[in-house]
Amino acid sequence: FYSLGEDLLDSLYGCCASAKMDYFRFVITFAANAVYMFLHSVFMFVQIMTLNVAINSNDKTLLIILISSQFVELKSSCFKKFGHKNLFQLACSDVVERFELLIFMIVLILVNMAEIGSELRPPC
Repeated sequence: FYSLGEDLLDSLYGCCASAKMDYFRFVITFAANAVYMFLHSVFMFVQIMTLNVAINSNDKTLLIILISSQFVELKSSCFKKFGHKNLFQLACSDVVERFELLIFMIVLILVNMAEIGSELRPPC
C-alpha cells in the first residue's frame, strides 16, 4: 500500500515538473493523491484506535492477538532467503513500522493521561 502512495506522489511531481503541463492529467493525479491520502489517514486512525482499545481493555485478549500476529510475521520472514536489496527493503519497512508504533504509543500515553486528568508538570 505504501508503494502505491510513493508512485502516486512521484506521478504528481512528474506532472508538475514537466515543461508541458497537461491540466487534465494534473487534476486526475491530484484527485488520486487526495483519495489515497484520505484512505491512508483513515487506516492509520483505525490502527491507533485498535491499539488504544487493546491497551485499555480489561481483557488482554486483543493485545495478545496483536502481539501474536507480530510473531507470525516474524516467523514467516525468518526462514526465507533474501537478497541484499530485498533484505534492505524489509529492514526499512520494519524501521518505519516500529517508528509508527512508537509515535502511536506516545499519542496514546498522552491521550490516556489527559483522560484521567493528570497534568504534565515537573516533580517538585
